[in-house]
Amino acid sequence: MPLLSFLILLAPAASTHRLHDGITAFVNNPGGKDFTVKLAVRDINIFESGPRELLVKVYDPAGKSVVRVVIPDDGVTSRAFLPPLGAWDHEAWYYSYIYGKGTQPMIRWGAFSAPDRLASVPKRDFTYPIKGGVKGVYRVLVVGCVDHYVTLDVGLPYAVAGHPDWIHGHGDQWSKSHVYVPRGSLGLHALFAEYDRPRRRKMVIRDPDGKEIAASKAGVIF
Repeated sequence: MPLLSFLILLAPAASTHRLHDGITAFVNNPGGKDFTVKLAVRDINIFESGPRELLVKVYDPAGKSVVRVVIPDDGVTSRAFLPPLGAWDHEAWYYSYIYGKGTQPMIRWGAFSAPDRLASVPKRDFTYPIKGGVKGVYRVLVVGCVDHYVTLDVGLPYAVAGHPDWIHGHGDQWSKSHVYVPRGSLGLHALFAEYDRPRRRKMVIRDPDGKEIAASKAGVIF
């Protein structure tokens, strides 16, 4: 299960994301037609304590906010994970420390994203109709915490970026993806992380002609 730190282009289909701490979807709507944002929210209620809301915002191509909604917590506020967990790197350091001691973590890092486990978590469905009229790229922002998994479906092609740090992949989700490099860019900075063992994945970046220009080594966390 990889963590990626850059923009991924997706087909017009639903995609599921763990929030670190949010995602931005860039929806391509050159015809300015009406569309609907469908959001399924799951909360594993493991790492965070107290109520955790989600913020959902949709901007039209002119930058006008057409949706701004706060989704309330699901009601589970009792504490589960005891050590302090300040950010994604605290989770990374935990796995690094455990492996360095020659032992195994209590729970596989990718366990919560496994399709069978995720399917068993109750979900809440939300729908936001978006009136078109403005042609261009609409932005859908969803902000929450690492306990939140969201499934996004807009019915149009879109790209997704993580914020402030990562987009959290699972299974073969990013097995073939495209990165948008703006015209005039001087370089591409990409990070890839995998905490579970054995680490079999590697990241390969190819240019538009298919030529390999960079590749990571399998077996390392970063």
